[in-house]
Amino acid sequence: MNILEENFSINFKNNEFFFYNVAEGMQPFLVEKLQSLFLKNKIFVILDNNQEIERYASILKALFKRSNLLEFPSWDTIPYDYMSPAKSLINKRFKTFKLRDKIINSPYLILTTIDSIIQKV
Repeated sequence: MNILEENFSINFKNNEFFFYNVAEGMQPFLVEKLQSLFLKNKIFVILDNNQEIERYASILKALFKRSNLLEFPSWDTIPYDYMSPAKSLINKRFKTFKLRDKIINSPYLILTTIDSIIQKV
């Protein structure tokens, strides 16, 4: 973890941690390292957009064989828009709720965005 420690800042506070100033290519590896350090915990990663969720998920699934990875993307529409969100986004969001209930007592990693946190479900 020495290489990782030289390339980012991390702040532990009230059983939570925040990391910042991480080089873009190192972010999924940092998430994986933190998950391995905290094997018995649930980790909630807030990303900038749905494309980052896809990128992180593909890297974590391919390199680290993550089966406890949940994706919770934001809607691809604005409130009161005439169009509905894409079916694939709706499916991912409901799949996350369904799987989270099944593995509630197990450690898992949720990838989401700030928009998806503040949007109505």
